[in-house]
Amino acid sequence: MIKSLIPNSVKTRLKKIQLMSDYFYDFKRFKKYSGLNLSEKREAQLKARITAQYHVVEKGMTLPKTRLGYGVGVINQLLSNLEKFDKYNYEKNCTEYKSAVATLQSYVDYHLVKEYNVDWLIPKLDKFQMKKDSIGGIIEYTREEIEEKSKDRFSVFSQSRHSVRHYSDTPINPQKIKNAVKVAQKSPSVCNRQSSRVYYTFEKEIIKKALSYQSGNRGFGSSANCLLVVTSDIRSFNGRNERNQSFIDGGIFTMSLLYGLHEEMLGACPLNWSTTAKRDLEIKKHLNIPEYENIILMISVGNLPDKINIAKSNRLGTEEIYKELRFR
Repeated sequence: MIKSLIPNSVKTRLKKIQLMSDYFYDFKRFKKYSGLNLSEKREAQLKARITAQYHVVEKGMTLPKTRLGYGVGVINQLLSNLEKFDKYNYEKNCTEYKSAVATLQSYVDYHLVKEYNVDWLIPKLDKFQMKKDSIGGIIEYTREEIEEKSKDRFSVFSQSRHSVRHYSDTPINPQKIKNAVKVAQKSPSVCNRQSSRVYYTFEKEIIKKALSYQSGNRGFGSSANCLLVVTSDIRSFNGRNERNQSFIDGGIFTMSLLYGLHEEMLGACPLNWSTTAKRDLEIKKHLNIPEYENIILMISVGNLPDKINIAKSNRLGTEEIYKELRFR
């Protein structure tokens, strides 16, 4: 009865206040648990930082024209974080630590083969030496190998999809992009609201300008034959409980889209759109994307070359992420 007496305008205002409270809850948790501050001993956050840094080193060896001696700054940061890992006596047998050391070893081997001097790194790496394994660095594939695996059962097909940063000069058949989008349209979305949208261009100048707003495509973005921008329309969602749902639905849609591109034998690399509000508004203005759509990410796309280097991007063991639910 009390609810019925409250004017709708007041109810709307209360809902907005509640929404602010929920966003503040998100803010507090991110501030408390994210890697914003590594000054104190935080194993999970340190592992995440190490993973991100070794992947920068790893993917540098997959570019069409790798600049020899690249990444000195990020390598020194990675070495510093590995030293912290040792200092705090964290378990070195973990996937993150072993992958980082293996990637640095691969970096040295890569440069030695090309007769480029990396003597500055070898003594620094010696203190972290472990048994040499193959969980870091790069893998060389041929187009035929990828095509063969892509025709296998899904467990093999999905494992054969990689982020590709090297494309041939052959123009893409636009119908292949449409086919991939059609595959993604079968993705589940909350209440079947289908909020995801895909913007595309094959124009090199537009690709170049759009990618100038994204910081993770250096060294390969300009070689893409197509650029996709995946968004999610927030007008599809209601109330405080769905404040993050556009990113969930958009993420599910994007993975299906990547599989669709892989089925069409197109190389693709998802490019994160973790950016500032200012940059988000700028690119929406220039690309004519409505303010009511969240940009989920960009995807660079191109035809596969005959031979390609791919980052190993070692995964955690299934037992590390597979956990039984318990109620208390």
